[in-house]
Amino acid sequence: MKRGLSLITKMSLATVFTVGLFLAVGLVTTFSLNELKSQVHQLTAQTLSALRTVEQIRSDLRNQRTLLYQALTAESTSEARQIQGELSDNSNAVQTQLKALSSYTDLKYQRTAQSLTVSLEALAQEDAKVLALVSKKETHLAKLALSGADEQAYQAVRSELLPLIDRASQDLAAADVSLGHSMDHISQLILGAIALAFLFGLVSTVLLSASLRRRFKGFLSKFAQGAQGDLTIQVTNAGHDEIGLLAKNLNDLMTILRQLILAVQAGAEKSRRQGGELSSHATELSATAVQMGATMNNISNRIQNLRDTIDSAFTSVNDITQLVEQTVPQIERQSSAIGDASSAVEEMAASLASLDETTKLKRKLSDDLAEAARQGEEDMAETLTSIDAIAQSAEVISEFTRIINEVASQTGLLAMNAAIEAAHAGEAGKGFAVVADEIRKLSEATGANAKSISTSLNDILKRIQQTKEISQTTGSTIEKMLSGIEDISQAMAQMEGSIAETAQGGRLLSDTLTNLVETTRLIKQDAQQMGTKAERTREAMEIVVQMAEANASAVAENSAGISEVANSVSELARIAQENAEFTAEMESEAAKFKTS
Repeated sequence: MKRGLSLITKMSLATVFTVGLFLAVGLVTTFSLNELKSQVHQLTAQTLSALRTVEQIRSDLRNQRTLLYQALTAESTSEARQIQGELSDNSNAVQTQLKALSSYTDLKYQRTAQSLTVSLEALAQEDAKVLALVSKKETHLAKLALSGADEQAYQAVRSELLPLIDRASQDLAAADVSLGHSMDHISQLILGAIALAFLFGLVSTVLLSASLRRRFKGFLSKFAQGAQGDLTIQVTNAGHDEIGLLAKNLNDLMTILRQLILAVQAGAEKSRRQGGELSSHATELSATAVQMGATMNNISNRIQNLRDTIDSAFTSVNDITQLVEQTVPQIERQSSAIGDASSAVEEMAASLASLDETTKLKRKLSDDLAEAARQGEEDMAETLTSIDAIAQSAEVISEFTRIINEVASQTGLLAMNAAIEAAHAGEAGKGFAVVADEIRKLSEATGANAKSISTSLNDILKRIQQTKEISQTTGSTIEKMLSGIEDISQAMAQMEGSIAETAQGGRLLSDTLTNLVETTRLIKQDAQQMGTKAERTREAMEIVVQMAEANASAVAENSAGISEVANSVSELARIAQENAEFTAEMESEAAKFKTS
């Protein structure tokens, strides 16, 4: 049967669709929130920056007014000149803030910046007039101008700045209101998605429940027919899911039950026929039992004659067994003595072989040790060469340190000359004096570091010399050790030859004793086989006697069993009659089922 989507799969698909819907809403919501956050952040940042710019312009204008009043009361020309410089710097700062305000993307800030530029130019002209009067020592006229036209220009600039501040505050409030509306819209979107997902889940559940109720109703109807004995029922159109699989299994069960009932009916018919045949066979079996009784009596007489012949043969076998048992212990004592001698020789040969292997191993170890000593001597020579190279490199580094000291000394002289020139330059040479002081500090630090490096190099050279002396001593020791190891290796080679000759003689003796042991073992084995065969013959005769006695007992039991067979035949006839009655009853019950 074609397998369709299972119930679990359908439920899973509905769940996946619902989760996907929630995920889509979540993604849309996240994207909207990020976009809104970016817009609000941009608007807020621009508005706050505009507020800071306007406040800075106001602060610079107040500072400019203060400087103008200070210019009116200046007591000296240098003080007035200094105030004019500060006024110029303040005016430049205001122009910079205006440029920043003009760079904003909002058109209202750009238009305000243009209008402020015109007003500030008018204010700058009035300030220039006041400064001109101050420079001519016409203080009274300057005060009148400062409180007259200049003050009007200043108030005009302030009147343009205050609405700009109010407008920026309104922008911040509008951004807050826009954010609230957007959050309300997103909340409505989320609630709508939840309602849609709930509605989808409810509809899916109702449809699935209705489908299950309809299909199970057909199942209950078929089960009711089957309970009444109708085995021909078949559930159709059950689908391709778990319920369809259940319907298929029910159809298979009905088919199996139908075949089983048909088989029971056929078996009952066959059993009825066999019951009649069983009755006729029981009669024939009774006649056969009488004939078997006469045959059993004849077999009993023949078994008695066989037992007398076996008793005579059993006596001869016992005599052979006793003779073999006397010979085997003597052979065993001889074999034991030869085995002990062979074991001793084998142990000696094994000891010699072990000693030979040990000697070879020790000789190899001494050769390896000599080779390692020679390699160590070569490595020590290379080490001494490397130490000499390191010492030469350290001397080169020491020469570099001396050069660094000379450079540091020259740098110190240069710093001192620079400081003298800076002192001659006076106020204009202050910056150069700072540079000269830094050069002097660098020279002192370089000299200190060079001195520290020189000290460390001297210590390294001393330790290199000590290492060289120790390495030379070690090389001499390795040469002496190499000579001793070579003497040991030669002695081990001589010992190895002597042990090998002794081991060869032990092996020849062991082979001879082994051949003798093998010959004795074969003799012992032949004697044991003879005894074993005699024992087996005696055991076989005992078994034959036991079998004869068992046959006699079996014949007696068979005679008694034949009479029991006759009784069993009568019982068998009675059972055949009961089987016929049971078969008829079974045919009646099987006929109640509908199979076609």
